[in-house]
Amino acid sequence: MANKKKKIDEQDTPKIISGDDIDIEELFARLKEFENKALLDRLKVIESIIAGIHKSQIADRVLLKDIKQHISYLSLAHEELLNNIGAVETSSFHEDEEESEITQSEESDKKWN
Repeated sequence: MANKKKKIDEQDTPKIISGDDIDIEELFARLKEFENKALLDRLKVIESIIAGIHKSQIADRVLLKDIKQHISYLSLAHEELLNNIGAVETSSFHEDEEESEITQSEESDKKWN
């Protein structure tokens, strides 16, 4: 037990560091190393965030393609409906249009005579 007390007493005494004990070049080297490790850790976090964003963009791109495909199907169906409905109405519309042009031309002829 005496050995344990000596070890505890030795660890409890604070070590006093003087200016002679500090090597400035070593201090800067350690600071640079710490900064590099911190930057690498930050880079790993940024890479994981970018990977997540890229993954979500790919998923969004797939959804967008599906939406575009559905829109093209709807557009095609809409055009077919208009053609089926408009085929009957279009011919009557053109006849009405031609009749109105004829009456307008007759009226304009009358005005000039």
